[in-house]
Amino acid sequence: MIISALYSESPRLAIVDEFVPTDQALRPFAVDDYLLRCLSKEDLQADAVLHFWPGDPAVYLGMVDTRLPDFQAGVNFLKHSAYTPVIRPSGGLAVVSDPGILNFSLLIKPEDGRLSIDDGYEVLVRLMNQIFAPYQEEVQAGEITRSYCPGSYDLSLQGKKIAGLAQRRIGSAIGISAYVSLEGDQIRRGQLIRDFYQASHVQEAKRDDYPDVLPESMHNVSDVVPELGQLSRFKAAIQEALSADTASQSPLALDQLDLSKDLAKMTKRNQDI
Repeated sequence: MIISALYSESPRLAIVDEFVPTDQALRPFAVDDYLLRCLSKEDLQADAVLHFWPGDPAVYLGMVDTRLPDFQAGVNFLKHSAYTPVIRPSGGLAVVSDPGILNFSLLIKPEDGRLSIDDGYEVLVRLMNQIFAPYQEEVQAGEITRSYCPGSYDLSLQGKKIAGLAQRRIGSAIGISAYVSLEGDQIRRGQLIRDFYQASHVQEAKRDDYPDVLPESMHNVSDVVPELGQLSRFKAAIQEALSADTASQSPLALDQLDLSKDLAKMTKRNQDI
């Protein structure tokens, strides 16, 4: 079981499937906030939502990053490197997104209204392990200290990080998000984030929680399980893993969502960059 234990009956799952172009880089966060609010108020014809949002090259920054000694210089470096910088509302530090990375969120509303932060993360750990079990691989959760955006729920295969998790709560609804490095030059991604921190003068920072990124600490799913290294295949694997755990799966189109208020909030959050 992945999420069915959180409901008295098998939940109905809605699926939002989008690719995020550069000029819409704020949109997926507005989508998640809108849907979390709808779930909390029981305004959806669904009990949970699966939101896929891979996209064009971007770097999603945390609020901690905004306190770097020369954050604007780091932002300018990302722009010159052809990556769109976005300050996100969940998660602590910088992560990379590009067409070889799958970003997705699982949005839920437990019926009893209670789920600890760790138990929320364990939902995605169970999901990921169900995906990899047929390939005799087990995902390990635990901090990879020299990865970018290190945290206690880094997900690794064979000792190297392939994914990271973040969590956001609105009302009684919970969104657990993941980025999964599927294919592409993961070493270059790590170097990009390392160079971002150097451009931001991280060595002058008063706090010591910025990562000393070692690009070799991370790799791709395709390095371990080539069959799962393609975006379409991994998305299908997620839906397959959830199929036995849900009563139904139905698409939810973006044009059915009124994102104006949530996009305005994201725009305000990002107005300085």
